[in-house]
Amino acid sequence: MNKSKIYILSPDTNVPTGGIKQLYRHVDILNKNGFKASIIHSKRKFRCTWFENDTNISYLAKTKMEKPDYLVVPEIYGELFSNEIKVGGLNRKLKEFINLAKNTVIFNQCCYLSFNGYSIAKDDINPFWLSKSVIATIVVSEDSRQYMHYVFPNIRTFRIRNSIDPKLFSYQYEKKKQICFMSRKLRDDVTQVINILKYRNFLGDFKLIPIENRTEQEVAEIMKDSLIFLSFSYREGCPLPPMEAMMCGCLVIGYDGRGGREYFNNELSYPIDGGDIISFAKTVEEVVRCYNMNQSLVDEKRQRASEFIRKTYSPEKETEEIAECWKQIIAKSDTQG
Repeated sequence: MNKSKIYILSPDTNVPTGGIKQLYRHVDILNKNGFKASIIHSKRKFRCTWFENDTNISYLAKTKMEKPDYLVVPEIYGELFSNEIKVGGLNRKLKEFINLAKNTVIFNQCCYLSFNGYSIAKDDINPFWLSKSVIATIVVSEDSRQYMHYVFPNIRTFRIRNSIDPKLFSYQYEKKKQICFMSRKLRDDVTQVINILKYRNFLGDFKLIPIENRTEQEVAEIMKDSLIFLSFSYREGCPLPPMEAMMCGCLVIGYDGRGGREYFNNELSYPIDGGDIISFAKTVEEVVRCYNMNQSLVDEKRQRASEFIRKTYSPEKETEEIAECWKQIIAKSDTQG
């Protein structure tokens, strides 16, 4: 196995964020499959604690990359190189660190953030994606792969699948009359849908459970108890909460976030066009009505959805794809010297 080390930059935030958890998981999988990898945090002694992990951590000030090492940079760090954003202090150190890398891989978990903070002036081109050190990008959905292929056809793009932990997010048949949802994204849409249901006096004995600042374990328990999950995903690489909810046996209603279209379909869920508030509210009412009239019909659908997610986004497939992806990246890099 190649002796190069793989360093993955991660933001220093302990706010529950699926993308950061996936960075940690990526490192864990690499280390378990013969690679040498670690997360790089900027703050000394920092580690995410909202989910259980013993992931290998390095810290920016004490990390020295050698020529054959690889630096994995999330797409969100591209704005550090924008002429419209002044960087100083820690951000300057991050920028300098990224510039030192000889082999850069951009982990693009949300292609729709690829140009955040960039200028719209015709001649102002951010060099982040055009750096000679960028040898590949990794994405997490077919939607993102197509995006990258169109925008940057000369950058090798590898698609991997995220997985859902079947030990944590598992199918539960018995459900409470409970509707859960993530409220931090598209807050205006959340507010509209919930209030329409309230003012139409349709919720009856259904409880509303907003999921905010919860541990991963708490999120799983809420989803396993809930009959319905409302998805307000907005232009995401591959939204994880709807997948987790399906795995737990929720009836999932809402937006697919574009990246979720490969699993968020009429056979497994209740997709709503982004921004179609009235259709969203109407569909919630229809699903509740159907559940009250013939529970077996919705039970069949949620069982089918759970099984699809379990098989399609399994830890085994994720591990296989990450390992193969990095074998190819390193093999190509070695060939080019």
